[in-house]
Amino acid sequence: MADVLEMERADRWCLELHECSGLIHGLSADSRRALCLFEAPDAEAVRRTLEGLGNPVSLVAWTATPRYYRNYDRAGWPWGKESFAITFHELPDEATRVRFEKGAPEGEGKVPIIGDFLSLDRRRAIRLYETSDLEAVRRLAGPIGQRNVFAAIPHPA
Repeated sequence: MADVLEMERADRWCLELHECSGLIHGLSADSRRALCLFEAPDAEAVRRTLEGLGNPVSLVAWTATPRYYRNYDRAGWPWGKESFAITFHELPDEATRVRFEKGAPEGEGKVPIIGDFLSLDRRRAIRLYETSDLEAVRRLAGPIGQRNVFAAIPHPA
């Protein structure tokens, strides 16, 4: 993850050229996958930026709509804590999509949820938690595979 962050710092000009800014980067529990959230005009801007930085062919970029909880927004995330987890969800059927679109259930206060990012096609989603406890997130998130939980490193606003 340190290599990814250093590459981004060194090539910040490319991000700025395509109007992309990093929000948070995550590394899966098995260290085989990375997940990066960017603010950008569209998914194509992120694709062009990462291709310019020599990104591997396994890149999957998609546009999402954010929904923030607990009065968070981009400027109000708890950046100083550096203790975040991300879950990635495939939403294969309408019932699963509807459940996710309803947002974070009440009573999830033990692991605060910062926000959800739902793909425009409603088939994928990311949930961002304010915790470094991946096991607590696994229990809370339900039946998702271990490879879909990421420890995350934030970017200061």
